[in-house]
Amino acid sequence: MRRIGLILAGLGATVLALTTARAATPAARSGAVDFNRDIRPILSDNCFACHGPDERARKAGLRLDIKSGALQPLKGGRQAVVPGEPARSTLLARVTTTDPDDVMPPPKTDKQLTPEQIQRLKDWIAAGADWPEHWAFVRPQTPTPPAVKNTRWPRNDIDRFVLRRLEQEGLRPAPEADRTTLARRAALDLTGLPPTIEEVDAFLADKRPDAHERLVDRLLSSPRYGEHMARYWLDAVRYADSHGYHIDAQRDIWAYREWVIRAFNANKPFNQFTIEQLAGDLLPNPTTDQKVATGYIRSNMSTGEGGAIEAEYAAKYAFDRVETTGTTWMGLTLTCARCHTHKYDPITQREYYGLFAIFNQLDEPVMDGNKPNPDPFLKLPSPEQTERLAWLKEQIAQARKQIESPAAGLDTRQQTWAKTWNERLADGWRALVPGAAKSAKPDGANLTALGDHSVLAGGARPETDVYEVTYKLAADSLAALRLEALPHESLPGLGCARAEDGRFQLSELEAELVPPGPEAKPQKLTFAQTLADRHEGEHDVARVLDGKPETGWLAAAADGAAPQALFLLAQPVTVPADAALRVRLRFETGKESRAIGRFRVSAAQGAALVAALNPVRFEPWRVLGPLKSGGLAAGFTQVFEPETRVDLTKRYAGVREEVGWQERGDLGDGGTHLLVNELHGVHGVYYLFRRVHVPAPTGLDVALRADDVFKVWVNDRLVIERGTPEPYPGVRTRFRVSLAAGENRILLKLVNHQGAKHFAFSPAVAGRDALAPDVAAVLSVAAQPAGDWGTWVRDWYRRQHAPEFRDLMDKLAGWREEEAAIDAAIPTTLIAKELTQPRETRLLNRGEYDQPGELVSPGVPAILPPWPAGAPTNRLGLAQWLVSEEHPLTARVTVNRIWQQHFGVGLVKTTEDFGVQGERPSHPELLDWLATEFIRSGWDVKHIQRLILTSATYRQSGRAPADLFARDPENRLLARGPRFRLDAEAVRDAALFVGGLLVDQLGGRSVKPYEPPGLWEAVSFNNSQKYVPDEGEARYRRSLYTYWKRQSPPPNMLILDAPTREYCVVRRPRTNTPLQALVLLNDPHFVEASRALAQRMLVEGGADTEQRLVRGFRLATARRPARAEVQVLREVLRAQLAVYRADPAAAAALLGVGDFKAREGFDPAELAAWTTIANLILNLDETLTKG
Repeated sequence: MRRIGLILAGLGATVLALTTARAATPAARSGAVDFNRDIRPILSDNCFACHGPDERARKAGLRLDIKSGALQPLKGGRQAVVPGEPARSTLLARVTTTDPDDVMPPPKTDKQLTPEQIQRLKDWIAAGADWPEHWAFVRPQTPTPPAVKNTRWPRNDIDRFVLRRLEQEGLRPAPEADRTTLARRAALDLTGLPPTIEEVDAFLADKRPDAHERLVDRLLSSPRYGEHMARYWLDAVRYADSHGYHIDAQRDIWAYREWVIRAFNANKPFNQFTIEQLAGDLLPNPTTDQKVATGYIRSNMSTGEGGAIEAEYAAKYAFDRVETTGTTWMGLTLTCARCHTHKYDPITQREYYGLFAIFNQLDEPVMDGNKPNPDPFLKLPSPEQTERLAWLKEQIAQARKQIESPAAGLDTRQQTWAKTWNERLADGWRALVPGAAKSAKPDGANLTALGDHSVLAGGARPETDVYEVTYKLAADSLAALRLEALPHESLPGLGCARAEDGRFQLSELEAELVPPGPEAKPQKLTFAQTLADRHEGEHDVARVLDGKPETGWLAAAADGAAPQALFLLAQPVTVPADAALRVRLRFETGKESRAIGRFRVSAAQGAALVAALNPVRFEPWRVLGPLKSGGLAAGFTQVFEPETRVDLTKRYAGVREEVGWQERGDLGDGGTHLLVNELHGVHGVYYLFRRVHVPAPTGLDVALRADDVFKVWVNDRLVIERGTPEPYPGVRTRFRVSLAAGENRILLKLVNHQGAKHFAFSPAVAGRDALAPDVAAVLSVAAQPAGDWGTWVRDWYRRQHAPEFRDLMDKLAGWREEEAAIDAAIPTTLIAKELTQPRETRLLNRGEYDQPGELVSPGVPAILPPWPAGAPTNRLGLAQWLVSEEHPLTARVTVNRIWQQHFGVGLVKTTEDFGVQGERPSHPELLDWLATEFIRSGWDVKHIQRLILTSATYRQSGRAPADLFARDPENRLLARGPRFRLDAEAVRDAALFVGGLLVDQLGGRSVKPYEPPGLWEAVSFNNSQKYVPDEGEARYRRSLYTYWKRQSPPPNMLILDAPTREYCVVRRPRTNTPLQALVLLNDPHFVEASRALAQRMLVEGGADTEQRLVRGFRLATARRPARAEVQVLREVLRAQLAVYRADPAAAAALLGVGDFKAREGFDPAELAAWTTIANLILNLDETLTKG
């Protein structure tokens, strides 16, 4: 009778029945001694460290890893090995002596040969000391499947190799597993998910002789196959969603994961699979897909740490790529050879650096900048994004054309309007009379004041210069400065600049108000905006205010017109009597003597002009937050006190600490500001408050960016809100509000929850009678402005005086923002790129980056086949070498990992080490047959898997007598079918699948399901990163898509033996710990899955308790439970129902775990009791094990 293995806490604890005992590879020791099987392991384990390939560590000049070394004469005429003569062989004498000074291995090594090992050495020498090459370095030849006694059992050639070994061992194969077990085993092996009840029943009903083969073919063609296979590959290539070192910031490379999934689903030949990952970018005319494949190259850990030494990390990256490639494709442990010649395998340090040289030619920054996509990267727009961008491009072009087209009547009215404003404002400018004028440079120009109040530069013409001029100011308001660059007959080309080509470049303009009196401190003037009527290229006048001497406004006189620039103050200043204005003009951008030759400065001091330049006075923003939100929806709807009463003195409980209102002068209008830093910020509810003063009622057009959701109040009235995030962050919301004369209050509520969050507030006065400050400034100096100024004035006029243009301009602005936002949102993925000029590579002494030695050229180890003739000496040539038919390792290593995937242990147990320290194959001929069949089939992965899954070996029952388990605990002899605990991802995915929660969606970005809070903070730089779980379907996607942060991998995966992905892993451990049981019982993923499974049992199982129990049991295990098992479940259900009826709070607590909510109408106590039953079923040994 089958029995249920249960673990319950309170009910009992879940038992994971796992086979973890270690055993040596079974091997027939009778008959002739085999060097590779019996002798090489002895020498490797006990002798190679001192007498192996590493010449630096070699003692006494004796080398025992190669035949010639063992047979060469030693001092005194002795010889370590004399074939056929054990008595004359010094090796035997040294391992059998009792003299502690002579015995080998030396006592200090704590190693000693056993009598059995000594006898094997003696027998081997007596038999002639045959010394073949290490088996893994010899090209596999296709062996003939052996004859077997039981000719009825084999289903294909795999079985003949296995049965031959069993018959040699005096064993018989186990009976074939029942069909339900086979259906579940195959589904888990090929898709990583259990079969549905319907799929099992269909298989049971299929009486055709090839029903099993049909099942395997169907599973191989499932899209889930690629997802499942990708998981193993991503372990090997150390795929992760973060950079790894230092801050361990996000890395965008999930498109490579998608490529791997697609490649497996398409059954891409493994040789092409290899070439595209190692060198897709080097193929002729590479496709986007082939470039994406090179994400393998970029999957190593990287850093952006400021104090890191680039040469050190460049070496680390190349080390990682060499060693990952060595393990993944060749099953070799190359790490030893980075510092010295390998102590066990015949790989020299120089040969290691030959491989290093191949990976040392990548064109990439060493520092990743903590960016998700450090160069080189590829943009991968979706079809929808491509289509939308094309549409936007067309709409923008049409709108721009429509806006720029003449509008006869409107344009005529505009000319009259502009002239009127010019007449009203022009006399508000006052040309300032220069007083002291000098160069701040010792070798600077001579400055002379002219009669028209301009200043002329003459004399010396240094490469850079700084002019300093002091002007007298009238005691009045000051709103702006005007700088005119004027031509003069003394200047080159009768222009306005001192450079020979007539161009000047003003790097900075500084101005300060100097009150009267010797003790008075100058007041620096702050400019909010600057405008110029012309500039060249990207060198616009805004660069004059950026504080960077290397940038500047570049311009020249043209067509007799002098360049001019207007500098608008943030707020008008009151000029006291007898005050002066000191202006400093800096020309420090280059060394071309690009100073202005003649200039004039005017001040905006007329009352009408001052008023026009400052129609609205905005006080700085004050910010409160973050307050605890409880999520976007909750934070948006919850009413916090500032929404009813703003008290700028009050403090509130924040997310991490008490918070109060803070003045934020840095949140200037017009610009986009980072409100919450992605790495270090704190998300929640933020309030922004400011006062706005206007002299008369006026309209205000606002363009607001507020990530993610927001509300806006003006004078305590809600004017606009957005309760869902903008699909593409960066698109601003545009609206118009009315301001009353005097003081107005604006309150914003911003709720955000994940990632970098930005804020922008761009206000502009609105209405037919209004005038924007920049338009007022332009009209004050030009009645009919041309060029950029003419465009600004025209667009302003049309917006205020023609509603159709206002609507179109708002759309145009939104389209442009959407275009930029979509472009920014296009997924990117890291790719490989080769240097255009080869980089020199040197051997690094002891593997130290700062100890370069001799020059090294690209190459491969001499023990392996030579570089393919005609192949380039780069990554492409390396890939072609790896998949050449002559290569002895690649095919063997790959089929061995496939075998490990299905049987739990490879034919070579040490999957990562095919070298002399690795284990010998349990079935050498079978391994070689599979490897050559793999190549013969065109490197067809699915073909190999189909052979394995349709073999009689695979179809055996996993049950075995106790004596067989004791003799072969790891099933190396293959006398039974595979049975072992599922990997971490499959355990979680199966629970979600059985509960009906798993979202079956192929591909996409990485997702963040639930994990305990605080883990990222504990390991992140400055405790600043935090894990914010996704909401909705993202929480229930396959574990393959879970965001993998190297410094803090998903904890439930880690506890169930998943790797950190910091380095290549091709063989996971399989442990059995109490923590695993606690995860399976209490992790919200599994509690939710239990509740969902309980609902399925209640809904799909009908009204009968037994039918419900059978339904749940079959969903999880595929088979029908025995009567005794049903009775156990009934008793537990009855007991739990009593518990929860007596304690409704406990039932509510259990049902409240996680986001999944069962449908309404269930009795809480009953649903809680059934949830406990579901949890019990999901924790069955049979559920967690592939049997």
